Amino acid sequence: MKKQLKKIMLLFAGVLISGLLNAQDLVVSLTNGNSEVFSVSDIMSIKFGTSDMILNESNGTVNTWAIDDVDNYSFDGTANLSDGKSLLEEDVNVFPNPASEKVNIMFTSNIAQGISIQIIDATGKLIYTIYEGEHQGEKTYIWSPQLQGKAKAGNYFCKISTENKVITQSIIIQ
Repeated sequence: MKKQLKKIMLLFAGVLISGLLNAQDLVVSLTNGNSEVFSVSDIMSIKFGTSDMILNESNGTVNTWAIDDVDNYSFDGTANLSDGKSLLEEDVNVFPNPASEKVNIMFTSNIAQGISIQIIDATGKLIYTIYEGEHQGEKTYIWSPQLQGKAKAGNYFCKISTENKVITQSIIIQ
């Protein structure tokens, strides 16, 4: 199993290097018909586990999909999705960071979907659930570390779970 995974990773590294030389975007097509596009210049790394695909962006955002939810991924110079698929656009902005009294979590999604926004500590323990429900458009959710979850100074993660992926960003509480 390890040998197969190593071969897959080497093959992917070759494809990635080839893609970087000839393409500008990574297109991740999901089994629900949506697609996500990432500029190659914004990607720090892509990793494949036995059950997930993890994309690390240069701004610190980590995108995680279950392998079963990924239909296809490809490098493309022009993200042409004219075959009827929807282009899913999502963005997360956590500010101020570092913070002490309140943290703003601005989440934008062009598609209505169920989401969950949680604060997780460095050990993976759930500290506080900020929001669970339907989301579409741009909305700012606020976390007050001392009031909600009684968080002490340290490192935490904002975890946004959507129907097909998990987005995480680090938060420093002073």
